[in-house]
Amino acid sequence: MILITSVDQWLGYSIASHLMHHPTLRNKLRLTYQDKSNCHSFERNGAEMVHMDYSNENSLAQAMRGVQHVVLVIGFETDRVEMCKKMIQRAHKSGVKSIIMVSHMGAMSSTHHSLKEFSEIEEELADWINQNFHLWSNYIEKHRKLPMTISDDTHLCPIDLEDLCHIVQNVLLTDEGHVRGELDDQHIGQIYTLTGPKRVSGKELLQLLADTTGYQKLTYHRTRRMDLSFYLQELGKDIWFDARVKREKAQIFNDDFVNYGYKSKVFSAPNGTQVQTYLDYFDYIQANQGSMHTPHAELLAKRPCKTLDQFFKEHANTFKPRV
Repeated sequence: MILITSVDQWLGYSIASHLMHHPTLRNKLRLTYQDKSNCHSFERNGAEMVHMDYSNENSLAQAMRGVQHVVLVIGFETDRVEMCKKMIQRAHKSGVKSIIMVSHMGAMSSTHHSLKEFSEIEEELADWINQNFHLWSNYIEKHRKLPMTISDDTHLCPIDLEDLCHIVQNVLLTDEGHVRGELDDQHIGQIYTLTGPKRVSGKELLQLLADTTGYQKLTYHRTRRMDLSFYLQELGKDIWFDARVKREKAQIFNDDFVNYGYKSKVFSAPNGTQVQTYLDYFDYIQANQGSMHTPHAELLAKRPCKTLDQFFKEHANTFKPRV
């Protein structure tokens, strides 16, 4: 049995969705949630759903019963550190063979609180994820600008969400698609930083957007931290964004896991912790000469990883300015 945590959060939902595309694997998945509204399709298609109460020891013990591997997905919950520590402690008591911790933007920073939280609990770190830019599409459509708090010569090295999910799958499954009894020795105790195949500066990012949307008048707008925070915090109140979320919720509810639809989902408006994490990440790479490429992702994926250019080509219509 494989336990995947926080499937009601964007990253956990995406990893679970990716694994659900293996029909023979569905009855071997136990998925934890706190809000079930986006989880009904998992249960309907054969996965076991468990409501998680992290303050209840019995709830933790029940979730771990018969589990071989735990995919501990670190989301944007306000008490995520304490939640993860409790899961790890219970996993050890329950004899779980392996814990794969997956988090988003796990920069090792001692000065930014939201990033420091990640450094206390994780083993597998994902850099900026291409699909984060879905949250920027609303602004680009309206204002024909790309607002970022980093300078246009600062580099990102983003990984695609599909590649991240595929890596988790490769670690858990054999080449024949069977759940591993134990993880390969080479993975035990390792910390992997997962980046995309190519570094991209803000200026290059803008050009990719212009080329894929066909709108060459897009401009790069280095904005203040407080202004980007305001945009992201208020995004849920925008009628166009709200309509998109509602449309996607209907798609999620009816998902039969035939297509990898999770890649195109904005999922929900970002919460305060999520916004703070994004802003801290930008501050961190601005102060440290940008994000650096590592070879870990392609080695673990066993295939070339998607570029940011490919992501924008796949979702070009989402980013086209309204005329």
